Amino acid sequence: MTVTRRDILKGAAIAGAAAALPGGLAGPAAAQTTQKRELVVAQGGDIAFLDPHMSTSSNDIRISFNIFDNLTSRRPDGKLNPALATEWKLQGPQAWVFKLRQGVKWHNGDPFTSADVKFSLERTYDPAAKTRVNTVLTTIERIEAPDPTTVVVHTKKPDPLLPARLGFYAGQIVPKKYVESVGPETFNQKPVGTGPVRFVSWTKDDRVVLDANADYWGGKPDFDRLVVRALPEMAPRVAALLKGEVDIATQLPPDQGERVKGNASTVVAGALYGGLYVLAVNSKVKPLDNPLVKQALSLAIDRETIIKELWRGRGVVPSGPIAKGDNHFDASQPVLAAEEGRVQGRGDHHHDHRRLHGR
Repeated sequence: MTVTRRDILKGAAIAGAAAALPGGLAGPAAAQTTQKRELVVAQGGDIAFLDPHMSTSSNDIRISFNIFDNLTSRRPDGKLNPALATEWKLQGPQAWVFKLRQGVKWHNGDPFTSADVKFSLERTYDPAAKTRVNTVLTTIERIEAPDPTTVVVHTKKPDPLLPARLGFYAGQIVPKKYVESVGPETFNQKPVGTGPVRFVSWTKDDRVVLDANADYWGGKPDFDRLVVRALPEMAPRVAALLKGEVDIATQLPPDQGERVKGNASTVVAGALYGGLYVLAVNSKVKPLDNPLVKQALSLAIDRETIIKELWRGRGVVPSGPIAKGDNHFDASQPVLAAEEGRVQGRGDHHHDHRRLHGR
């Protein structure tokens, strides 16, 4: 999620920030009479993995993206910003050089170095690790760590999008020494990261408890404890928000978003995220093996109506692989026919993969 420190707890007030729909996020807008130091978030289900390389589920990465850091970080405005890497540049057509942030500590006190970056990125596509993100960084040929604050990533061919890709799935950096010493199973149960919150406990089908990292390089979050509750049913999740039992609720459908927005004590906010909703078909079975059938299906989808009526205007129809609003969108390029079944939405995917604090 992206909720700035100013928004979370400022003096005695709590201001919620939220992603809009689909899958929206909402929070309280009214000031509180006493200072609140615990932030409670309700999401649509329990987590399955805390190891960031073992899941791409929204419920998991809302948490793992706050325990761990990436080299780069995507902001709600779509801009790519420094995170564990303070700068990056091309060295020839197929090598990216990343300069790392100095003085960063893992939650267990160990120093963060280039060895952790090399280990983490190689781990994602290592067949022996069996990660769930093994296809993300396959353009990488080899990685060098010439000194503790420098990483050089050599790609098999020119890859201008590598820094952007490192800010999302598979780009989370994990501690080499700790993972190798405790093993993947223990690491998944008791993760250690460099992020703004530290893992405390996970009660299955109930909640995850995380404490603010007072030593975080980006500044301590404006709360002491973060509790993420699993409330699978939408109605109880909204009710908990409206009653003030939780401070933020995620994954709200458009109609409920309007209800939350109309409540005097809650707000809904959002940002365009860099993802597409896709209707995929199996091209190996008849009649879907016929390109004309797939084109007919594509033409039959009224994307504008879906966004206008179902999503309440919170989305755009992409005219190609890169949609308007994306960091790499070029308005000077010719518009292409919309690809099969694709729409891009405003929602909590982009927000919830980010921080619960400002930088």
